[in-house]
Amino acid sequence: MIATANEHRRSPFSGVISSASEVAGDFVELAELQLELVKADANDFATRSIPSIGGILACSVTLLVCLPVGLLGLADVLASQLGFDLGLTRLAIGATGGLLSLIVFAFCLTRLKAGLSSFSNSQKQLGQNLVWLKEMIRRQ
Repeated sequence: MIATANEHRRSPFSGVISSASEVAGDFVELAELQLELVKADANDFATRSIPSIGGILACSVTLLVCLPVGLLGLADVLASQLGFDLGLTRLAIGATGGLLSLIVFAFCLTRLKAGLSSFSNSQKQLGQNLVWLKEMIRRQ
């Protein structure tokens, strides 16, 4: 009798509140797990992309500092040895150096983009977690 009396005194919303608190607890746990996954993906991205970023920076510095002097020197040597016009030789050497630099730069950028694919794991897992969460809410 006592159990029956206590059951009648319970609010009809207590089951809803209990279910909502369980879903909220699951949501918080899911958010924590998602954050851990994003952290792991960020570390993976950093590990993969540091060499590419370093390559891009090194190429940029090299182009800005060393290549103009070296290319001018090469053009001067070629012009004097081959008898070509100095201006045209400098132009040809500059264009060749720039083209080679763009090729290396493009390669480094593609490697950097590959590093960004690390976050696809987090994105897929988040999608799966949201689907699961919606199913849990619908069941309640």
